[in-house]
Amino acid sequence: MIKFKFLTFFILFNLSFLFIKIYQHNKSVQLNYDRQKLENRRTELTKEKDKLLVKLSKIKNPKQIKKLAQKKLGLRPVKLAQIINYPEQGAKSKEIEKAL
Repeated sequence: MIKFKFLTFFILFNLSFLFIKIYQHNKSVQLNYDRQKLENRRTELTKEKDKLLVKLSKIKNPKQIKKLAQKKLGLRPVKLAQIINYPEQGAKSKEIEKAL
């Protein structure tokens, strides 16, 4: 009877240990898979960041800004004849006081 109890206990203990090991292994595989997915996503985001930094440096270039303004916004270089000088507010009010 004691041998039967011991044998039953021994078998149950080994089975539970076996299930714990299987669960541990599955969890480890799942975590490694998740880690790999995150590393791939990180690599993709790093590449995208690098592309955006290159694009930003191109856009910050004054020649590129002028080119985009002329193409997309239809802006033209300002001619000297188009510039109008307005007197300052203080000077205008002094001229009005003199006229009175």
